[in-house]
Amino acid sequence: MKKLTALLLILFCILGLVGCTAKEDNNAPTYVVDIWDKSEEEQLSFATALEKFYEDETSEYYFSSIKSQCIMVRDNNGRTVDIVTALNEGLATIADLDYYGIKYYKKPKNQANPTTN
Repeated sequence: MKKLTALLLILFCILGLVGCTAKEDNNAPTYVVDIWDKSEEEQLSFATALEKFYEDETSEYYFSSIKSQCIMVRDNNGRTVDIVTALNEGLATIADLDYYGIKYYKKPKNQANPTTN
């Protein structure tokens, strides 16, 4: 009887632990928690040239140097990607760049020269 009680107790504990394991919710929203310029932290320098990193229906967006691979985006799941990937996946928006103080130029598609944002 003691063996049966011990076995049931062990089984109960195992089932309790299995029930407590966190399951990943694939329907949970993913959102930006940080955007930063890695080149500023690491004091990297780049050739001065406009780099087009994104465009939408109305505008094209440029950095003042070739540094899109250094503008990093972290999401709420801890994943970190560059800004081009984040924009193309729909994780980040141009408004997110404004919020985090990342400087870029914006050129309306019907205008000759970009303007600073």
